[in-house]
Parts: sequence; structure tokens; C-alpha cells
Amino acid sequence: MLAYIGLGSNLNNPKQQIKDALIALNSTQDVKVVALSSLYQSKPIDDSEQPDYINAVCQVDTH
Repeated sequence: MLAYIGLGSNLNNPKQQIKDALIALNSTQDVKVVALSSLYQSKPIDDSEQPDYINAVCQVDTH
């Protein structure tokens, strides 16, 4: 079964956080990451003084 998972981070090296999340997903039994969107940078919704977010969506296949 295919599923889509939204990923995002704005702290502690966000690109690395997303990479680590993908590795963890791929390490999960019966889950395989089959596609990944581009990485997108976005501002916090409340326009507070937070770092920008890095976001992506991945497609996974669950067996």
C-alpha cells in the first residue's frame, strides 16, 4: 500500500533532520521510501522569530 508522509524541521540542521527521518523510515520493517519531493523552504506560520522550515513529502510503500 502506498502512503505519503509530510516531513519538516526548522531546528538543528533541518536538511539533516529530514535525511535522518528518511533513513529511519527505510529502516522500519515493511516500509520502503520510493519517492521524495524537492526540499522546500518556508516561513513559520505565525511569522515569529523562528528559523525557516525545510519541508518535503515522501512516498512510502508498506508491504
